[in-house]
Amino acid sequence: MNPADHIDTLRLRVLAEATRRAGVWNCPTMSVWRRWTQDASAQWKHPRLTLAFYQQAVRMLFEAGAGLLAGTDTPPGFAIHSELELMVEAGLSPYAALATATRNVAAFLGTLDSSVLSLRLVRYGSLNSSAGSPAAWNLPR
Repeated sequence: MNPADHIDTLRLRVLAEATRRAGVWNCPTMSVWRRWTQDASAQWKHPRLTLAFYQQAVRMLFEAGAGLLAGTDTPPGFAIHSELELMVEAGLSPYAALATATRNVAAFLGTLDSSVLSLRLVRYGSLNSSAGSPAAWNLPR
């Protein structure tokens, strides 16, 4: 039996709507949760807090229009790719998942309409920044 099958979806939807109205941004870090819950020795596991629950919560937040950000809390590497895959598995389109790591970050930082960073596709698989070194971007902290 999957505990996620017994989630009160109406209550979750109400909470997602309240989150959107409050302007709260959400960074679910599902890739970390998946990694931790795959460890059979994890003593702190809670039977209702499954990856399926988190994915359902992310889907509800997305459907409500609440702000979503991609994050991993893990060392640099492929974790962000895993996070984006989990967002798509949760019900976001690939475009919407990618926006959680790009456009939504700019909106969160309040730089969506600025020229802090401009990316352009140079060729397939290659992005080129016209803003120079990330160290020189002077982003708000």
